[in-house]
Amino acid sequence: MNNDDVNKNAVGALRKIDTRLPYGTDLFNEILRVTVGVTVEAVILRITPQDKREVFLTRRKAGEAYAGLWHCPGTFLRTGEAIEDAFLRLEEKEQVGKFLTKKFIGFANNLHEERGHIVQLIFSCELESVAIGSGTWFLIDNLPDEMVEDHLKVLIPMVLGSDL
Repeated sequence: MNNDDVNKNAVGALRKIDTRLPYGTDLFNEILRVTVGVTVEAVILRITPQDKREVFLTRRKAGEAYAGLWHCPGTFLRTGEAIEDAFLRLEEKEQVGKFLTKKFIGFANNLHEERGHIVQLIFSCELESVAIGSGTWFLIDNLPDEMVEDHLKVLIPMVLGSDL
């Protein structure tokens, strides 16, 4: 099958997708391979009683990208979705608790993300309360070794460099 035939078949199949429903991981990852994905990234901070800064991280589950690594909670923006809806999904999916504040900090253009080209919308956030067992608070100067590199080297530093 030549490339034109593949493209025609792909176009026909994509037209049948109901964009209001989840695509499934395999199809989503293949779409990301040929497009640019947009994520909403929540760098959740708090100050301890000892005036030290902490960041809230969750661990990626088996079978997901970056399985077993710690990361800032985030989610891909879906077709036709408002950013606020992505945050509501984060509250449920990542079970982080309810967001108290969300301040847009900036974006990162990640050309080398494991799943493809990703534009990350980065927010500094505070939680009203934390869901039990959903993640762990880490001191900024004592982050885990097993962490998504981009979150360690780009997301968290961007937020810490902002006017908190």
